[in-house]
Amino acid sequence: MRRRELELRDIRNFLALAETLHFGRAADRLGIAQPNLSQQIKQLEGTLGHALFERHARGVTITPVGEFFQRRAELLRDNLKDTIETAQRIGRGEEGNLIVGFSGSVMFSKASTVIERYRSGYPNVDLQLRELHANEQITQLLDGTLDISILRDGEPTEGLTIRTLMREPFVAILPQDHPLSVKKTLRPEMLKEERIVLFSPGIARLQFERILGLCLAHGFRPNIVQEAPQWATVVSLVSVGMGISIAPACTSHLNVPGVVYRPIQSDSWTSIDVGTRVELKNPAAKTFLALAQKIFGLEPRRHL
Repeated sequence: MRRRELELRDIRNFLALAETLHFGRAADRLGIAQPNLSQQIKQLEGTLGHALFERHARGVTITPVGEFFQRRAELLRDNLKDTIETAQRIGRGEEGNLIVGFSGSVMFSKASTVIERYRSGYPNVDLQLRELHANEQITQLLDGTLDISILRDGEPTEGLTIRTLMREPFVAILPQDHPLSVKKTLRPEMLKEERIVLFSPGIARLQFERILGLCLAHGFRPNIVQEAPQWATVVSLVSVGMGISIAPACTSHLNVPGVVYRPIQSDSWTSIDVGTRVELKNPAAKTFLALAQKIFGLEPRRHL
C-alpha cells in the first residue's frame, strides 16, 4: 500500500502540538476538534513510522524523533513564509529582474529621474540598463531581451505598445562662428544650403524621417555629408566644422566648446516614448512604466 505524502496541514498541526504540548490547546489554536487533531497526528506518525509524542494523562511530551522533526518543520514553515512573501513582492513589482533599454539622448530628459527614483524606490529589483539605438531596442523588445525601453521616436510596431511620454521641438546645432549663430531662432529654410551631420536611418528610422520631414515641409532635402552614431559625436563633429545638425532640443544639454544651439521655428517635433510588448508580464516593468508616466506627468499616447 502506498504511503501517503506529507501535507502542509501535517506540518501546521504538528507544530501547534509541539509548541503547546497539549491536544486541547493545540486544537483551539488550529480551530479544529481535538479528536480530529489526535487522529491527524496519529496519521502523521504512521507516515513517518515513528512516534513523535508520548501521550500522558496530563498532556504530551515530545520524543527525540519529534524534536528533530520540529526543528526541520520550523525551517520549512519559515522558508514557506519567506517564499510566499517573496512571491508577493515579485507580484507587486518590488523584487525580481528588470532589463531596460534606453536611447542616449533621453537621459537629458526626465528619464534620468525615472531611473534614479526607480533604483531608490525598488532596491530589491536587479535593474540592468542597456544603451541602444531605437531600432535595436525595437528588436530586443520583440525577442524578449528587453522588458521595457525609453526610446527616442519609437516606431509603431506590431506586437509592441509605444506610449509617448513627451514631445519636444528641434534645434539647430551650429559652429560658434557660423553666420547664423547671431540669430536667436532660425527658420528651417535658412538651413537648406547647409552641410548636415546626422545619423543613418538604419539606427533610428522614425527619428530620421521626422527630421527629414521637417526639411521637406520647408522646401528642401537635407544635404547629409557625414553620419555619426550618437548625438554626442554629432555635436563634436559640428564643433570641428564638419557641418551643422538638426537635433532634439534636449541635446543642448551637451556642453561642447565651439557650438551653439538655436531653436527652429517649426511645428515639427520629436518624441520620447516608452516601449513594451503588448502583453506586459513582468511586474517590475509595470511599476517602472507607472513611475515613468507619473514623473513625465503626461497622459500617454498609445500606438499598437
